[in-house]
Amino acid sequence: FIRWLTKTSREGAQTTVFCALDNNLIPGAFYSECRPRRCNSQALNDEICDHVWKTSEALIDEWVSFSQK
Repeated sequence: FIRWLTKTSREGAQTTVFCALDNNLIPGAFYSECRPRRCNSQALNDEICDHVWKTSEALIDEWVSFSQK
C-alpha cells in the first residue's frame, strides 16, 4: 500500500516529461500516469477553487512572515 502512495523522483517526473515532449497531447486535458484522465469534479468547482487559493495565500503569507523573523 505504501509503495502505491510514493514514487521516486524519476517516476514522479515521468508525466511532466511526457507532456513536455509529446506532440499529440489533447490541449487543456489533465494528464496522470502519462495518460489523459478525468479531472476530479471538485477541481472544477469555483467555490472550492477560491477557498483553496485563499487558504494557500494565507499559509504562504504566514510562512513568509515567520521566515523573515
